[in-house]
Amino acid sequence: MWWMILKNMLDFLGQHESMTGVMVTAGAGVGEKACPAILLSWEQEINQLHGPIKGKSTLLIDECVESQDAAAGYAQLHDLQQRRQAVLETWRRENTLPFAVNIISRKTVRDPNSVLPEYGSRTTLEVEWKM
Repeated sequence: MWWMILKNMLDFLGQHESMTGVMVTAGAGVGEKACPAILLSWEQEINQLHGPIKGKSTLLIDECVESQDAAAGYAQLHDLQQRRQAVLETWRRENTLPFAVNIISRKTVRDPNSVLPEYGSRTTLEVEWKM
């Protein structure tokens, strides 16, 4: 299910008007990608073996911006994170998946591999799904 969720989320983010000018793609780690960018990937999935078909998928969201000034870079990164979170809240309610999903936890940490003038973060989302 992780790919169906990730692909649906990727398409929703990429088409949302608040993401204009932001590269939204599948992948992990910003690396050679152009900033500002949002990259989606997955870490793990846990499925229930018996009973109702349900599980949890852990998705990763890497984000980056560029700035020569630290304060401006942090402000841009914060703005991108806030816009992404607002879009994901809308996605949670309006997605077109053929099963129910809910974002049950979120944790954001700085990207320790960011090299100036790049500022980045990684958000871990735990998405619960049920057929």
